Amino acid sequence: MNERYLLEALRHKDACTERYGYTEETYIETVKLVAGIAQDFSVKKGSFLQHVGTPAQHIFILTKGVMRAGFISPNGEDVTVRFYTEGYRAFTSDLFFSTSHLPAKCFLVAETNVEGFTAKTSVLEEMALQHPVINDYRMKLLEYQVKFGPDFDVMKAVASAEEKLVEFREEYPGLEERISAKVLASYLRITPQYLSKLLKPEKHHEDDVVGE
Repeated sequence: MNERYLLEALRHKDACTERYGYTEETYIETVKLVAGIAQDFSVKKGSFLQHVGTPAQHIFILTKGVMRAGFISPNGEDVTVRFYTEGYRAFTSDLFFSTSHLPAKCFLVAETNVEGFTAKTSVLEEMALQHPVINDYRMKLLEYQVKFGPDFDVMKAVASAEEKLVEFREEYPGLEERISAKVLASYLRITPQYLSKLLKPEKHHEDDVVGE
């Protein structure tokens, strides 16, 4: 049993039960089961943990760092759809088609040096045959993805750049300082140049406040 995973997972219990909708009992039971298969992992900034075109096979539980999920648009643009930080389960909806061995449409990449734990989907599926709570665990993760997927598309289609930036800061407090402007721009679906213009009034306001 991976005792380090067990301790870290229990430390994030309240945040995870609220985020994914688990009951406390389901979360604790699942954590104990996953502790038996969880493997430590550590990668450098820029490392891909899931590639477009390769079947998704792992779920990642972060203890340190930032990961990013995204896809490549038909015109070759790198589009960011979600970020994962400490305590999050990092994966894409491709994970739920892993048994069909379909090529992933999304990628997962480390935006900073990342540490945490990983579990293989095929092993979780085998465990689910004996422990139905594993299926409950996976379904809550899927519901989380579905819940935010449509909201993301609608928000990006109709919101102004200013509104998108406010939404990002609310969804990911403190993350702006940990990622590059280029990546933030790809999440907001604006150009880095426009993002720079968007942030300039804020910088001028900060300078005015300091000078007062």
